[in-house]
Order: sequence, then structure tokens, then C-alpha cells
Amino acid sequence: MIALFVGFLVAASAGQTFAQVITPSVETERLRVLQKERERRAIEIAILINLTQQLTPRVAASDADRVVALQGLDATARSNRLQVATAEIDKLDAAIDEEAAEARRPGSLFLTQAGFEGGTGGGQVSIDAAHLFFRNATTRFYLRSTLPTDVDKSSEPSGALEDRIKAALSDPYGGLLYLSVGQMIRLPDATEGASYDEGVFLDLRSGSKFVQLPGTATGGIHKATAFAAVSAGLRVRESLWTTGAQQAGMFELSALLVANRAIDRSVSELTDVGGELSGWPTSLNVSIGLQLSEGIGLTLRGSPWTNKPLSKDFAIGVTLIK
Repeated sequence: MIALFVGFLVAASAGQTFAQVITPSVETERLRVLQKERERRAIEIAILINLTQQLTPRVAASDADRVVALQGLDATARSNRLQVATAEIDKLDAAIDEEAAEARRPGSLFLTQAGFEGGTGGGQVSIDAAHLFFRNATTRFYLRSTLPTDVDKSSEPSGALEDRIKAALSDPYGGLLYLSVGQMIRLPDATEGASYDEGVFLDLRSGSKFVQLPGTATGGIHKATAFAAVSAGLRVRESLWTTGAQQAGMFELSALLVANRAIDRSVSELTDVGGELSGWPTSLNVSIGLQLSEGIGLTLRGSPWTNKPLSKDFAIGVTLIK
């Protein structure tokens, strides 16, 4: 079963454009080009203003040649160049706003990424099956599936199985099937001048996750128990470097408070009154993602704080980005 699932992941990832390590991007390539051109024009304006005021422009080494070229212009030519650059900035701002509105229209991304993760809860293979965007892309529907790599073990509960249960409940996206609707709200005051896919975001989600529990076995097969799942926290996204690939070098840091509760508490002794999972198992989940190249990312996730019966966990993974 695992071999079939992994084969499906590889086939689904072939020949596709890619999204982000953790959060799929809704920013288009044209929008990035427009933002880069606006940055170039803004630097030119700053240089021209400094030269007009007879100040030494402070620019990056890569812009030194531009300073030399602009220094060779007379006062009239600099003034004309400044007017042109200012007008271009206004046009670029309008084009950026238009493209951003188009990029963030309702839409969808399917089979965005797949990966393998290993840690205190054991190994697992996951696939992000779908992300649907509504209301200018701030409202999102998520669908993800995660399978432990040792699902063929005996149906009898074991310590390893209990660790996987804790890891699934601690992970904001854990469980055999995870479905949620959430809000990704960019905080403008904290991200002034940043790319539309970069900055600080408020991440709010609610939905359900399905987790296999001991004590729900029928004929030696565990049933998946549905848990209500809610999470809230902050997500920071920043491009550390740029290459020819879209958003390669994207860094993402998130801190989410995750809470779960069994929808039908009678399905297992663990979720029934007095059981270990009868309340709201809650954890603080911190994750780091870095997109190394066009198709590969690294993730690091952990829960530095949990309430009972969950326990602190840690996992590192490799992600295939399509």
C-alpha cells in the first residue's frame, strides 16, 4: 500500500510548476517582474535625488555602475530622468495592484507537494492534495493526507502507535485525512513594501482530521476517528535569495496553537469520558520550511509545549514541490 502511495506521489509531481514549501503561492511571475522593476526604478530615483542634492548615493555594489552613469548626466538631463522614473513608478504601482487582484482571485491548486517526515512519532508520507482559494485568496480550503510508514503492524496498540497518535494531533495538518477552511490574513503594517507572498500573516483554520485509534478495531482493522481541529497563529515568509526559479530560497516560519477534540467520543475508550483524549489535546507547533530549489524543500517541525496526554515531539522532513 505504501509503495502504491509513493508511486502515486511521484507520478502526480512530474512535469508540474511548483508551489511553496509550506504555503502555496498565489503570486504570479508577472507580478514578481513588476515588483522587481519597481524596485529598480525606486533605486534610480533615490540616486538621482542624492546627486541633485550633491550627496554621495549609498547603494549596493551591484548598482555602482548606475551611479557612475547618472553622474555623467547634466542637471537638466537628471531632472528629466527623474520625472520619467517617477511617472514609471506610478504606472508600475497601478499595474502591480491590477495584477495582484487578478492573482488573488478565487482559484485552486492541486497536488501541490508531497514529502517524507521522520521524528519522535515515527516516519510518515504525506501529500497536500488540494488548496482552494476564495474571497481574494484570503479564505482557503485545505486537503491533506498523511500515512505512517509502518501501517502494516499488528492491530494491537503499541507505544509506537501511541506516539503516532500524539504526533498526528500535535501536527496542524496531521491525520490520515485533514480537511479545513482557513484565513491567511497578511498584516500590512508588519510587511510594508514586501512582496505579496512575503511578510507576516495571521493564520486561522478550523476543520477536522481523521486519526486511527486503538480500541476502534473491527476484524483487526482500526477505524479512523474524526477529530474537530482548530489552529491559530502567525506565519512569517521571506525570500532569502533569488534564482532563476520562482521563489527558490523562500523561508517560512510559523507558530500555531493547535487544539483537537473527538467528534464522537464513544468510538474509543481513549476519547470516552475519563479517557486520555476525552478533552482538548492542545499543543504549540513551531515549523520552519526552506525551499532549496525549484522542486525540493526542507521542513523542521516540533511541539515545544503540549498539554496532557500529548508530549513534546520533533520531526524533520524532505518535501517534493510541484
